Amino acid sequence: MVARLLSEGERAQLQRDGFLEVRSGSVKGRRYRISRRGGAPVAVLEPDGRVLYLCLQPATPVAEQEVVLLHKLMLEGAEDDYWRRANRVGRIMGRGMGRHLL
Repeated sequence: MVARLLSEGERAQLQRDGFLEVRSGSVKGRRYRISRRGGAPVAVLEPDGRVLYLCLQPATPVAEQEVVLLHKLMLEGAEDDYWRRANRVGRIMGRGMGRHLL
């Protein structure tokens, strides 16, 4: 499924850098970095240089690569809802922490 929904460039970035970067649709200059490790929080790179972390997890088990897709699709299609649902964490936390994604 990942190969069908990510572009060649996105797949290369995920492989090369260990994360997929998604640009915000609501805040100019904001970027999200989604780790290829499914349980890691999403890093939010704010235009002013601050870095925040959002933690949102699937309610049922999902393959790690598919978790990357869930974050990407939700950030691109329902960014405000993503922010309402996610826990804001001060640093990267272990797997299984945070609110449910779906």
